[in-house]
Amino acid sequence: MTVGIELVGDLGFLLIFCAGIGALAYIFKQPMILGFLVAGFLIGPFGPFSLIKSTEMLNNFTDIAIVLLLFGVGLAFPLRQLKAIGKIGTGIAVIEVIIMLGIGFAIGSLFGWSFYDSMFLAAALSISSTAIIVKVLEDMGKMEATSSILMIGVLVIEDLVAIVIISAMHAGVVSGSFEFTQILTTIGKIGLFIGGTIGVGVLVLPKLFSLIARLERFEITILFALGMAFGLSFLSYELGFSAATGAFLAGVIIAGTKFSEQVSNLITPTREIFTAIFFVTIG
Repeated sequence: MTVGIELVGDLGFLLIFCAGIGALAYIFKQPMILGFLVAGFLIGPFGPFSLIKSTEMLNNFTDIAIVLLLFGVGLAFPLRQLKAIGKIGTGIAVIEVIIMLGIGFAIGSLFGWSFYDSMFLAAALSISSTAIIVKVLEDMGKMEATSSILMIGVLVIEDLVAIVIISAMHAGVVSGSFEFTQILTTIGKIGLFIGGTIGVGVLVLPKLFSLIARLERFEITILFALGMAFGLSFLSYELGFSAATGAFLAGVIIAGTKFSEQVSNLITPTREIFTAIFFVTIG
């Protein structure tokens, strides 16, 4: 059997199994994510039944799932909402990162690790799993709550702060000395990327979507929107940031247009399929 056909079979079985487990989770009033994780444990390569064989191929879908999930989150948060929580979210994120850095560094020092090893551990501990938290909030129906908006803003800022720290640590390991200029360079790159992306998006995107809307073809709308999401995700990754950051920004930009609801409705089915695959793979 070829790898492609084996993957098709695994996907068919995985999605049907997820539907069944998801239905049970709904009946027993449990988060859908819990059902997907349990499904992954049961049928994954390390579970008791080990029914899924195309694990390497399925792992490639996890990046797509994260992009779609964070793109969907961005669609729910137009720029004006992010501005409202900007200062508060940044303050909370910085305080939380500092605390986690202190804890991580202390743990590393207790084990006798070097300065850089301890700082890498500290940076890793300061990063939260945004995708998992977002899915839990969605299942609870609290995505539009003020506290949820603030939480997601904090998570995104945390990721950016952690990127700055890890970049500085990496430069220190390579050069043998801690370079403050690396921090400034990374902060500058982040600022230029976010500012440039939002600036171009606000000026150009509404006009592009207006042109696309005249064609009255939803296929073109969804292709363009997903192209933006994946394109910005790739650019973000190439610049040394997380792909999720680019996907989130793409969603935020489109959220400021009158087509945000249409795009959100179009991507939701595809996003849910890949999200299920993502959490099953984790499980």
